[in-house]
Amino acid sequence: MPKSKMMVSVGVALVSAILWAMICLNFGIYSWIKSSNIKSVLVALPLFICVAPSVFPMIIAGTYLQLTYKDKIRGYVDNITKRQSR
Repeated sequence: MPKSKMMVSVGVALVSAILWAMICLNFGIYSWIKSSNIKSVLVALPLFICVAPSVFPMIIAGTYLQLTYKDKIRGYVDNITKRQSR
């Protein structure tokens, strides 16, 4: 595996995990505002703990596959558009 593609994939996964944490925090703050109870922020904690570990490897794998097969997919799309233009 080329390191550059893997590093890009890990970077994208880290950014996605940070964004997911921000979404969960925003949900927790929203529920705190709606209920006027600070403990309602803890509702977002299981959401983050359960989903983040599964999202991280899926994003790494998806980004790596996309970067690996980007040229092949582009070739297939070009062939299809050439056939349709005839």
